[in-house]
Amino acid sequence: NNRYYEKTAAELVQMFRKEKENVKEKHRYGKPLDVFLELTDKKYLIDITAEDLLDFVNDFKDMPNENANGVKEKLRGKTYREWIKLVRDENLEKASDTTTKNKLIGINAFLKFAVDLEFLDKSRLNHSKIKLKKSTRRKDFRVEQLQALFNSSWYKEDLEINLKSNPSRVWLPLILLYSGARLNEIA
Repeated sequence: NNRYYEKTAAELVQMFRKEKENVKEKHRYGKPLDVFLELTDKKYLIDITAEDLLDFVNDFKDMPNENANGVKEKLRGKTYREWIKLVRDENLEKASDTTTKNKLIGINAFLKFAVDLEFLDKSRLNHSKIKLKKSTRRKDFRVEQLQALFNSSWYKEDLEINLKSNPSRVWLPLILLYSGARLNEIA
């Protein structure tokens, strides 16, 4: 198929990003695709073999957790290959398996886009083979801890004042108590 060589991988990434401009989670298609382009290092998608993608996934699993303490400074000005080398050499914290899998799902969406437009014959990336560690469940508060929290002066004694001046101090803990949702979701 001559169409495989009509557009470079970088041009297809630009087309895909333009397509996803108005998508709610468009951040999924930002940096991960830049990493994909750098690590696969092929001008045309069709030239990326299944073995290349296996190597890419193995390297991608070693991407750093950019939110870990002091990591951003170490990464500044470096290529993604250098990021991975730093993680391996300095034993830096890696991105979580869930984050990695979600980013790979975004990359797979890009490859599917290229297949649908006939710039690629098939995706070759099977993100479902990535093993995830068992999720660690957060510990529940003990009854004594909850009683201490809701009987404390900032909550119980200042209840009337907080209801008038700062109602979030009253309602957020109650909603958290009964819903189990995350604080930022409720706020």
